[in-house]
Amino acid sequence: MITWLKNSLIARGGVAMTSIAVIALLNIFASVIVADRTQGDAAAINVAGSLRMQSFKLAFLLQQPDEKAPLQEIQQNAAVLSGRLHSNDLSRTLQNHKDDELSRHYDELTTTWHTRIEPAFYDSLKDRDALREFYGLHVYDFVKDIDSMVKQLQQDSESKIQLLLAIQGASMFLTVIVVFVSMYNLNTSIVTPLRRLLR
Repeated sequence: MITWLKNSLIARGGVAMTSIAVIALLNIFASVIVADRTQGDAAAINVAGSLRMQSFKLAFLLQQPDEKAPLQEIQQNAAVLSGRLHSNDLSRTLQNHKDDELSRHYDELTTTWHTRIEPAFYDSLKDRDALREFYGLHVYDFVKDIDSMVKQLQQDSESKIQLLLAIQGASMFLTVIVVFVSMYNLNTSIVTPLRRLLR
């Protein structure tokens, strides 16, 4: 096999072209995967950012008088926040982060919301003032946790982009090496012998 490659210029050219094609295909495949996951991260970051906005919207509504923001409207907005907390975009992204810090942070966030904050909106024993005071004590820590999750999502997205750049750089480097080796073989196998014959 090695002897055949050494003696056949066509075979070496075929190997070089096949190598370049394989490198290009691997580069495209890796780029598509990384780009798809990065796009999912962008959607998840948008959802996480909307959680922060919705949290402050609830605080704003609680500051309004009953006739402008009835309890039913506040409960509807709390339900919106719950829905966004379990949105498909966020869930799909977190599936790629099982058993890591981001997943644990998300679990803590959902636990805080569902066990400590959300029930207060449906507690008949809490009047409007008590609910306002309770939520005011917890909203900033809750938003701080959301900000931490958004930051982690952004860092993960940036690391994927860096990985994509590294893959593309390595592909270009390998392609240049293959081309250089091919040109060297062409020079030693054809150009140099022809020059000798023409002397």
